[in-house]
Amino acid sequence: MGRYTGASAFRVSGQDSQAAIAVKSGTYTRVSGMTTDGSNNVTAVTLGPVDYSSITYNGNGLITGYTETINNVAKTFTVTYDGTNNNVTAITEV
Repeated sequence: MGRYTGASAFRVSGQDSQAAIAVKSGTYTRVSGMTTDGSNNVTAVTLGPVDYSSITYNGNGLITGYTETINNVAKTFTVTYDGTNNNVTAITEV
């Protein structure tokens, strides 16, 4: 199960974006590919060439931050939501 938090405006016409490459990632097993914490929240996962780590959650179980590493370049993001429907309102690089 996953929740896509990207914007369709960033899709690249005629070629694969990094997000598209992540979607095309290979399979993983329960013993490799992802780590979870005591609440069974994913804290790190590798999807194809993209690593996600330091994944944090709020009290509602929504992702509030993560670090994304592509081609050995790490960027950290925060995710904010509206107060009504838990829709993503911003993904900000910090």
